[in-house]
Amino acid sequence: MQYYKFTPEITGEYCFESSDNAADPVIWLYDSEFNQLGYNDDSGGSLNFKLICSLDEDFTYYIVTSPYPTTTGTYTFKTLRSFSYVHYYDSSFAANATLRNNITLANEFSDYVFTKYFGINFEMDGTASQYATVLDDCTTGSGNPCTNAACGSICNNDHHKNIWTIANQLYNSPREDEHVYILWTNRPYNTTYCCEEDGQHMISEAIACVFNSWPVIHFFNIFGDDEEAQLACMTLTLVHETTHTLKMDDVDVESHDVDENTVCIMEQFDEHTAYDFYKNVENGYVDPFCNSCMQILNELTEAPFYFGNQ
Repeated sequence: MQYYKFTPEITGEYCFESSDNAADPVIWLYDSEFNQLGYNDDSGGSLNFKLICSLDEDFTYYIVTSPYPTTTGTYTFKTLRSFSYVHYYDSSFAANATLRNNITLANEFSDYVFTKYFGINFEMDGTASQYATVLDDCTTGSGNPCTNAACGSICNNDHHKNIWTIANQLYNSPREDEHVYILWTNRPYNTTYCCEEDGQHMISEAIACVFNSWPVIHFFNIFGDDEEAQLACMTLTLVHETTHTLKMDDVDVESHDVDENTVCIMEQFDEHTAYDFYKNVENGYVDPFCNSCMQILNELTEAPFYFGNQ
């Protein structure tokens, strides 16, 4: 039986999990007065424990881990900050089982990157589901000027939805702390979305955007002519856009710490080589970020995350 003392520097959710298990370990969590706050045995899979709890900064907690009473053996224990992705998709994903399955793979990849490099666990909160209240196509159809207020605005431009309206719809229901909300779409490049900014309208054809530092991510188009390229686009872009929810800005190419032999997720990666880069990161052959971006992210991931309903 092992005893640990833990005092978080940041209020938030934390994940306690075991790995390399040969002992069927269990975990107990107590507050400073030794009141039990949590217990877990096998939620981490393969008889590993996994316990996620909300903890307050500067409060002391006590953790006890042990092999299950009837077993002996070894295991590895680690503590991670824990956040959650909530995934939605529209009708452009509904009939494409491959793209829907890629959502889970993209979540797993982002969790791997942020866990390995920054000690942040990104859970997938439930199953990705179609978000029915997001309007699919503008009623006037692609290629026609939009004059329908139900689309989000009357701007006489060819678009399917005002992206601010989408964001508001994603936020209509109560928002949970430590969560990032994502809407996946896959529209043709000639299908545009309208972005209202300072009373004016501009056409947005971005792959993904994060607005006003709120943790909502929009995917407008998944590039790639085959399944491998599309998977690479989804996985790498999710990591890229997640860094923006952590308040990281896009990096100026001139100040970017890359050369001809270095690829960084924060630089616009080449869609033709994206799959190889994705697999090399996943297999541990290369790092996902250059040195300058790693330094910035190390500082940002030590800061508090967003609160849902504030």
